[in-house]
Amino acid sequence: MKQIEIIPSILVNSLEEFDERVRAVEPYVKWVQLDVADGDFAPNKTWGDPSQLRDYNTEVLIEAHLMVSEPEKIIDEWLIVRSVRRIYFHYEATNQHKEIIKKIKDAGKEVGVGLLLETSITVLNDFIEDLDAVLLFDGALGFYGGKFDEEKLLPKINALRKLAPNVIIEIDGGMNPQNAKKAVEAGVNAIVSGSFIWQHKGGAKEAIGELNKVVTSNG
Repeated sequence: MKQIEIIPSILVNSLEEFDERVRAVEPYVKWVQLDVADGDFAPNKTWGDPSQLRDYNTEVLIEAHLMVSEPEKIIDEWLIVRSVRRIYFHYEATNQHKEIIKKIKDAGKEVGVGLLLETSITVLNDFIEDLDAVLLFDGALGFYGGKFDEEKLLPKINALRKLAPNVIIEIDGGMNPQNAKKAVEAGVNAIVSGSFIWQHKGGAKEAIGELNKVVTSNG
């Protein structure tokens, strides 16, 4: 049975809020995703100060989802944060893809590229072999919520899995137990979920349990 990760996305306005959410899910997941929106590439602006995370300790692994224009200008600040193990930047936000990938890899971290819904996976052809992960994003940049465009995303997941059999594929945008199961069947390794986890009436533990139940039932 392949291991499917459930990754809570954390979109907050302060380190204190971030810490509160990390502690809420720490016993139940291996990874969390910190969403960093700059108010430019993403219309909303959220907290994401790497200097405040330099000495941050947690049992979970952190991946940073940088929804920022020209990530090459800030990437060095993220490379020295020990608790951040994987960094995503968006293909659409820069023209220095290979340079950023090399910097992240040279720092000993995993590197991933985020793709918006309308961006074809063919843009990855020149550097797919250097990537650890790809994030297929169908949310609203800088906000919780989103939709799962089944007609576009399921074929995209299938095609990406064929293109890169060993790459980690994460899906983000309106994820819930119903569409998470379909995404896993199409080939994803990780379900990134925000609204479903944080707005669940039974709390984050129950929400994560529901997601885990459907993705592990795929066998």
